[in-house]
Order: sequence, then C-alpha cells, then structure tokens
Amino acid sequence: MAERCPTSELHADGASSAAREDHHQDDVQRYRESIASLRMWLDSMPHLICRDDDDFLLRFLRVAKMDLERAQMMLDNYVTIRKSSRGSPHWFDYPALDDERVLRYLEQPFVHLHLGYKASGEAVYLSALQYWDPDLMPFDQLVTTLYMTADVALVDPHSQTSGVTVIVDMNQISKKQLKLFENRKTLFSLLRNWQDAFPVRVKSVIYLNEPLYFDVIYAFIKSAPLLKQKLKDRLHRVGKDLDKLRRLIGEEEAEALLPEELGGRNGSIQQLMEESKLKFHSDDVQEEWRLMREMDVLEDQRPPSTANYLKTCTVL
Repeated sequence: MAERCPTSELHADGASSAAREDHHQDDVQRYRESIASLRMWLDSMPHLICRDDDDFLLRFLRVAKMDLERAQMMLDNYVTIRKSSRGSPHWFDYPALDDERVLRYLEQPFVHLHLGYKASGEAVYLSALQYWDPDLMPFDQLVTTLYMTADVALVDPHSQTSGVTVIVDMNQISKKQLKLFENRKTLFSLLRNWQDAFPVRVKSVIYLNEPLYFDVIYAFIKSAPLLKQKLKDRLHRVGKDLDKLRRLIGEEEAEALLPEELGGRNGSIQQLMEESKLKFHSDDVQEEWRLMREMDVLEDQRPPSTANYLKTCTVL
C-alpha cells in the first residue's frame, strides 16, 4: 500500500483538511451575505419595527435553509402574530416574572421541560398538560406562558439547526381540559403560529397517554389544510406504549433523556422543573423579552407584497 502524504490526509468523508476549511469559509461568507440581504429587506419594510442583530436574523435563515423569501415571510409573521390585530397579540402580552400567573406556571410540570439533547443536537422537551388546572389558570393564560417557554427555547440555536422533539404527556388529562382546545379558530391560530411564525425546526411531536376524546382534536390537526404534510408526518401517537416512545426517540438516548416517571434516568420531573425556572430568569431570556416588547407592526404602512404572508382563519 502506498504511503499517504501527511499534508493530504483525508477525513472519513473523503475531504481534505484544506477542502473542509475552504468549505467552512464559504459557508461563513454565505451566512454573512444572507444576513446582510435579510437586514436590507427588513430596512425596506416600513411596517415592521424590529430588531436586526445577526443572531436574531440568523434564526429565520437557518430554519428557512437559507431561502431568503421564506425567511422574510417567517420574520414578518413572527412580528405580526405578536403585535398586529391580524395575529394573536393577546397571547404575547407577557407578564412580569414576579407576576403570580408566571409563578404559578413555573410551579407546575405542564411547563415545557427541557430534557436535554440527542447526539445529533436535537433538543427534547416534555409537556405534561394533565397538571394544568383551568380553574386556576384560564386557557389564554396557559397559552401565554407556553409561548414564553417557547421563546426561551428560541434563544438556543439548536432549535433552529438541529430541531426539537416535543413529548406531550396527556396522562389523566380531563375532557374539560381538552375541550378548550376544540375551538377551531383557536386551534387554527395555534397551528399557524407554530408552523409559519416561529423560527424553530420541529422534528417530531409525540403524544403519550392520550385519551379517546383526543381523537377529535387529532383528526382536525391531521386534516387541517394549512398544516404542511411534512409536519403532519412528524406527529406521532404512542398511547401507553413506552417502548414505542423509546424507539421514536432512540433506545439509548431515551434512557438518558426521559425522566424517572417515564422510565428514564434523567432525574425527576420536579428536578427538571427547577432547571427550567433558572432558564426563565437568565439574562439572555430577559433580553429576548425586552426586545420583543419594543417590536411593532404598522398595518397602515404594510406593503401589498406582504399582505398574504400570514394565513387568516376561514374555519368557523
């Protein structure tokens, strides 16, 4: 066998060190150019009052896979759902962290608990909605605090690069709780906001311990015309089958990521809740919410080219 020259040693993927470095530099340049183009577009939009720092703009470009038009639409929608009557501004009127509604929320396991990362970098979250009491926390307050949690996840670049998996544990959830999700206009807005206005890459949503009366909601979600087929294909129901849950996550990774209550060794839900509280109070998250409050949409100055970016509900 011929001896290889050390200066031309190949990596496992067949690319030389020099070639890989050139490719990295090309990527950096491409990102810079794309960020500059998106910022130029934002500057030309008279109706949007919005931050334009590199990290923020890069979120939309990553999820859009560097497709500038897709990134523009998602960015416009991101601000619109929060600040325009065309969106859902009442859900994004975030209370202060010392507000009793937030304190109550952070004491409950229905907060989206960050379980950790898979080897691929994909973030895994758990939502345990059965602990939510509608009498103590009205539905709109629940949605607001869930969006606050989602914004915490957006600060993590893994949510745009590697994506997220959300496990929705519906163990012992009541019909009264689920009925609040049955309003079709409300469900439409929730689906639209998540798909078209959040810079996050959803890899899978796994429903666990779902009751029979969840069938109606699930059927509407799966048949919703606005929802892309790719996202529909990433919805999974496992019932009480924890083995199926583990297979969807990955056997070895499930062992490390799942809490003790779901057969894993990632500590208890209570311990994970304490970690989630710390993230809510981090400086990065506080700055995220401050900058969001400064955003605005001037609908009377919206260019016609953006008029159809955000889908409106036609379901009654």
